[in-house]
Amino acid sequence: MKNKLIFIGFPILITTILFLLSKSSIEVTPLFFAQWLGLIGATLICITFLLTTRLSIFENMFGGQDKVYRVHRLISTIAFAAILNHPIMLALTGISLLKSLKLYFLPGAILSYNYGIFALYLLIALIFVTIVVNLPYHIWKITHKFMGLVLMLAFLHILTIESDVSRYLPLRIWMISLFTIAIASYLYTIYFKKFFIKTYKYNILKINIINDVVEVLFDIKNQKINFKPGQFIMLKFPDLGNEAHPFTIASAPTENILRLSIKKSGDYTNLLDKLSKDDLGIITGPYGRIYEDFAFNKDVVCIAGGIGITPFLSLFRSQQVKESKTSKYLFYSVKDLNQAIYDHELEEISKIDPNFKYNLWITSQMGYINAEKIAKIAKDLKNKIIYICGPEQMAFALIDQFKKLGIKNRQIKFEEFSFR
Repeated sequence: MKNKLIFIGFPILITTILFLLSKSSIEVTPLFFAQWLGLIGATLICITFLLTTRLSIFENMFGGQDKVYRVHRLISTIAFAAILNHPIMLALTGISLLKSLKLYFLPGAILSYNYGIFALYLLIALIFVTIVVNLPYHIWKITHKFMGLVLMLAFLHILTIESDVSRYLPLRIWMISLFTIAIASYLYTIYFKKFFIKTYKYNILKINIINDVVEVLFDIKNQKINFKPGQFIMLKFPDLGNEAHPFTIASAPTENILRLSIKKSGDYTNLLDKLSKDDLGIITGPYGRIYEDFAFNKDVVCIAGGIGITPFLSLFRSQQVKESKTSKYLFYSVKDLNQAIYDHELEEISKIDPNFKYNLWITSQMGYINAEKIAKIAKDLKNKIIYICGPEQMAFALIDQFKKLGIKNRQIKFEEFSFR
């Protein structure tokens, strides 16, 4: 939380201070707020581009790529609210509301205004496509590249409009620096990242289709990827397209086979059963920090919903976790027994590790899993770390229930299992 506040708050603070210094006198009016909101929105938009680089510094800062994604989503939401309210507040400053709305929301003769108007409408269109229209992933990724055009239009708007930025050099230098970093981040992510990131090329050893789950196994003994238990990779199959998707590793680091367990839940994952032996997979990573101290310092309680079992397979198969003397509880929640495809494997692990207490939870027979039921089995939750991986609805419900039992936020680790 501290890192999040600093990362978001520091640029806002600098922008605000420079904005205030640019004023010969400060009058708190709609125009004042309109100008400030425009600058804050532009500042935050620039930060979002920095986060899309997936640089390890941000993963370390926030504790994993899923956390980086959440910070990105939060900043994007605040930025959009500020940018949308910028022309609204400007319109309120005019004598005639109708004329003001036309000036700030419709393209006209003033080119610098047009840059801002086009940036706003393109941003709204991209957000609409992301939230409302259920586009296939590969098409959504293409539309998201247009965010670079939003960035350039916003930059031109700020550079050319007559404002505090044009009149006050420190503020101008600061905003140009932010946009330069953002543009460089965009170019790096879209065009140059592939030249700096190590990739692993593996051929498929075997494909297993178990109900609605596709298991992909790669032989990695000739070029092992160095990962920690519970981490995920970005993977693309050239035979299925050029887009990389995040998948959690289900095998242990010491194994010579890299195993991925992928639920068929979308346009891309539904194509995976078309793959066959020897097909090429291109991998980058690994990513993820949530399980770095898993089972070494404190007893743990793990709750997996459906395919959310994947990181726990890697963790409990790893030798370092097996050798840990801490108490480890795992609750594997599935709708019915047919979906518990890793039940036998987990039972076998529990026979080897006396500190591993495995619980299969079949909701059709036992009802939904909840914090009180978990507490009765695992006991003394206030002295344990709780890990949750699964559908958001299940995870958020459990988090709320644990908090009502007096469990602190810092004790609950939630990995956002599906994000794009």
